[in-house]
Amino acid sequence: TNCLCMSKHLCGPAFDLALSCIRRVSPTNMRPPCAFATCCHYLCTWDSFAGRDWWLSCGLSRNDFEVAVTASQWASLTNIKKDPLSSSMTNHEKEPASTNNSTLYELPDLAKVSKTASKAMREARQDNAPHSALSSDDFERFFSKSEKSKLGIQLKQLLDLARSACLQELGYNVELIRYTTRSIDNRLLVASIPS
Repeated sequence: TNCLCMSKHLCGPAFDLALSCIRRVSPTNMRPPCAFATCCHYLCTWDSFAGRDWWLSCGLSRNDFEVAVTASQWASLTNIKKDPLSSSMTNHEKEPASTNNSTLYELPDLAKVSKTASKAMREARQDNAPHSALSSDDFERFFSKSEKSKLGIQLKQLLDLARSACLQELGYNVELIRYTTRSIDNRLLVASIPS
């Protein structure tokens, strides 16, 4: 049977539950190609999050996840009407890896990325400098709306990378594609099984 797994607006944990369903398809060569437009990262939950293994392998914790999910809402502070392209993308996204202008980037082997990240996190923790978290009030005072917006966008991307790693573990090749310039939720995860 030929099928395709596709969604334009499968919010937060629903996206992760769809990935869990795909995980159950066996054998690998029977898994359908997928296209998911990611959105509503602030609704994600740790218990349903498909990218948990990769997240933890990077040296990040459940608490880090909870903070990332909450702070991902700050992406909505971006003024799309003012500058739709530069306000919703980081610098590396402005120069696509492929000749197709909509491709953000083809993903590297995220298992290797997590090993590098985990090593960096261990080294950072070995630093004996005292670490203290800013209170919410201090954070609001010290960081501009623009800085919070940029952080929110980066956190959405980090959550999408963790989900992409889950798809790679299932044997998929994964690309992130920009499908609109009119929204912060502008990424499509496209996954296909290599032939």
